[in-house]
Amino acid sequence: WQVTDADTIARVQALLAHKAFYIADGHHRYNTSLQLRELMRRRQGEVAADSPYDYTMMYLCGMEDEGLSVLPTHRLVHIPYLIDLEAITARMADYFIVEEINGGTRELLLEQVLSRMDENNSATIFGFYHPGSDRCFLLTLRPGVMEKNCSGKHPEALRDLDVTVLSELVLECILNLEHEQCERDNLISYYPDPDEALDAAVKGCTAEAHDTPLLFLMNSTLVAQVRRVADESLVMPHKSTYFYPKLLSGLLINQIHADEKIVSAP
Repeated sequence: WQVTDADTIARVQALLAHKAFYIADGHHRYNTSLQLRELMRRRQGEVAADSPYDYTMMYLCGMEDEGLSVLPTHRLVHIPYLIDLEAITARMADYFIVEEINGGTRELLLEQVLSRMDENNSATIFGFYHPGSDRCFLLTLRPGVMEKNCSGKHPEALRDLDVTVLSELVLECILNLEHEQCERDNLISYYPDPDEALDAAVKGCTAEAHDTPLLFLMNSTLVAQVRRVADESLVMPHKSTYFYPKLLSGLLINQIHADEKIVSAP
């Protein structure tokens, strides 16, 4: 699969020379490549322009591709204290339209909530499940709430993201959980699979527990939202860019040889 023809490489370089590239999934790999380059520069001095350490392998995909999507990553929040559900939903009602979803088994309830969320994916809407009472709610953000409460804290491109709304309004304002505390104490578990998230929430709710697991089901981030954040030189929040489909791990391996020379345009 390796392309070594200089003319072909030159045509590809000319085609892409003035294109903007968005690191959608793989920023850790990109940062690792930068660190490797800096390490080799410290060891060997300034590397040559055709050194393999000055390049990284990447997969390119058009953002307009209809097959490209961002899957949601659901949040299981481990509240480090016991809560009163009625008090919490009353506080949520200050920021959200709170609608309880009833009927059927737990699995059917989950299916119903996800279906309702998908129907309203243009709005900021969450599924909220309290395993202690086996009750589930839809939380739809009221108009103007983020502008009123978070206008000076985040740029608009970040403020409009569902994950920002959850972090700022639900976790901080309602549950009094600071971002630093959530990170330090590992209070949030992340699940791409909603069934797995539901199962973990139920298993985490025991009579002996001194904390409260709360499950928040998320809608997908839109590709257009990712582009907008990047165009403003901002960084997407943690666990908000689960791009799909994924490449197979190990499909290609970039072997770096110290004496290798990268072929560039003539």
